[in-house]
Amino acid sequence: MPEFPDREKVLSWIDTKWSESRFCPICGQTNWIINIPAGAMLSQNEKGVFVPYEIYPFYSVYCKNCGYTRLFNPLIMGFFKNDEQTPSSDIPVPSEKSGAERKI
Repeated sequence: MPEFPDREKVLSWIDTKWSESRFCPICGQTNWIINIPAGAMLSQNEKGVFVPYEIYPFYSVYCKNCGYTRLFNPLIMGFFKNDEQTPSSDIPVPSEKSGAERKI
């Protein structure tokens, strides 16, 4: 069974990475809430059928005022291990800020 990181580790990681304004882009408030433990989303195939073995974990951080939500991937954060290779659906695209590639 995986060991889950404590709340302070998750908050510390987000705090060090969140370099832009803390204002919500929808309502302008700064009251964010983080959901711990992590949640998960299922993938869909080309026919729209959910694929139960393709699960994407996330921590959600949402605005307490309007509900706008940001998702953080605990695999990228280093909190869980993924023994599989990166999914082929990850397509590099140019970054708006630096021209470097980023995955979407």
